[in-house]
Amino acid sequence: MKKSSAWRRAGTAGDPRLGQFATPPLLARLIISRFRKVSGNGNGKVIDLGCGPGALASAFLEQHSETSATLVDIDSIGAKFAQLDARCNFVQRSVLKKNFADRMRKEYGEFSYAISNPPFISFSGPSLSYIEDHFGNIQAKSYRAELAFAIQAISCLSSQGQAAIFMPLKALKYGKDNAVLKVFLNSFGLHEVLRLPAKAFRSAEVEAAAFIFDKARPRRKARYYTVEEGLTVTYNGWFDAADLSSLLCSSKSGADENAVTLTALGTSARRGRHSANELEKISESFFHTTSFRKHSSQEVCFPSGMFKNDASLVMAEPGDILIPRVGRCLDNAAIVVEGVRPITDCVFKIASPDHLRSRLWQFISSEKGIMWRRSLAGGSCAKFIPKRALMCATLPVDIALSNY
Repeated sequence: MKKSSAWRRAGTAGDPRLGQFATPPLLARLIISRFRKVSGNGNGKVIDLGCGPGALASAFLEQHSETSATLVDIDSIGAKFAQLDARCNFVQRSVLKKNFADRMRKEYGEFSYAISNPPFISFSGPSLSYIEDHFGNIQAKSYRAELAFAIQAISCLSSQGQAAIFMPLKALKYGKDNAVLKVFLNSFGLHEVLRLPAKAFRSAEVEAAAFIFDKARPRRKARYYTVEEGLTVTYNGWFDAADLSSLLCSSKSGADENAVTLTALGTSARRGRHSANELEKISESFFHTTSFRKHSSQEVCFPSGMFKNDASLVMAEPGDILIPRVGRCLDNAAIVVEGVRPITDCVFKIASPDHLRSRLWQFISSEKGIMWRRSLAGGSCAKFIPKRALMCATLPVDIALSNY
């Protein structure tokens, strides 16, 4: 067995220059928690493709104690982890070989689960042309390694198996007409997409998502979630390949580092943690999307009141700008001038530095601000504004310099 090369030199954080982005333990646990219990063939076994130091396998075994794990990597670093747990065995092998999945099933049987944080990198060579068999013949000079890992992961599974795979968003642009996302949905059983924060990985910022597959359930739409700093997960709805492509690959998902954005201005945005139905049970009064039209003025004064001492309540306070996060009333906006109220998960509250608050409110509530907010909305039916788009999209004016 060859000694580890890149991982040993870079340490357990990996080397971004080689497409290595090690999975932090908390992120690994979050992704593993998305799995349902699998019945049928596979006997609960998991295969970790491109295991690296074993973070995903470790998280899986934490949550599925009565199972076994097969760790695979071309680098020997995974052997050290496997030696520490009797439930594990390590295979030093290239996942990119065309016959990889056939060979693994022949030697180890089918698997109930597949997990992978593959190298975020392109490879060239005719040996990877099998990717075109799945995603279309575009006669590419190079192929995305992540797509090869996805093919192999799904191919290692039993008919009822599930997979979780990390992938950079640029890999989704392979092929034409949303080819990757269509295959993920129609053939691989894409069930959930979790858009990750840019700083989800330790070693560098990267635009990426976690894709959760349920092989037994191919479908036309998948659930879309955004994961914020601190790993808070927000559900945004069911979307087809076209809408997912718009949400994941459009330019409004991020901004140039020198652009004027809400983030660059030092503002923050939070949504409530409870639905309107949930808040009805724990609070006498709250602010929801329907509350905008109940106030005769955009300047909101909340009557004084007592609220349950619940840390999960997100409160709108004086100075906060309120805008809808989802629904048919995205043009609405309000600013709190007095009192406090819990907000629902359908409302954003934007807090800004004191010296910018007046200018920011004037922009948000202006016609130009309404058009800007409309441009951020995703979804073909129920529209919603992702927090990432709200905070990172370029503002059409420099709030710090402009007067309205």
